[in-house]
Amino acid sequence: MDEILKDCYFEWAVIDKEEESLVECIEAICIVHGTYPLNIDGNPAINETWREHMMNERGKVKDKK
Repeated sequence: MDEILKDCYFEWAVIDKEEESLVECIEAICIVHGTYPLNIDGNPAINETWREHMMNERGKVKDKK
């Protein structure tokens, strides 16, 4: 998983509840313009093979907890 994250660009911010819809809007704009957030749910820019790989990796991490 570490090697995957090394290839990703990501950022985060602490937001208030009122700002949540703004962040969702920004995320949608990023997806349309090709700067893909790490959220793979509903992200049409991520191909099915990559999505399946990431879901498997996520499952492995959850199983270890």
